[in-house]
Amino acid sequence: MEFLVLWAQLRADERERATQLRAAGVLKRLWRVPGRNATIGLYEAEDATALHEALTSLPMWKWMDVTVEALARHPQER
Repeated sequence: MEFLVLWAQLRADERERATQLRAAGVLKRLWRVPGRNATIGLYEAEDATALHEALTSLPMWKWMDVTVEALARHPQER
């Protein structure tokens, strides 16, 4: 039972931090991956250090498998 309480608190803390990152303009979008316990996030950071700091500030960081793909604006986008 204690595990479930800790898990619920961890999820609440994660949600709160994600809300803060969204308000700061760092977290742009989140998508759930159907059929998996996985999420895809779109982040915008000044540089790799800022992105690393944002990701490691998430309470569930130590249990995440993170893959980073750098994106650049497409020439057709303005």
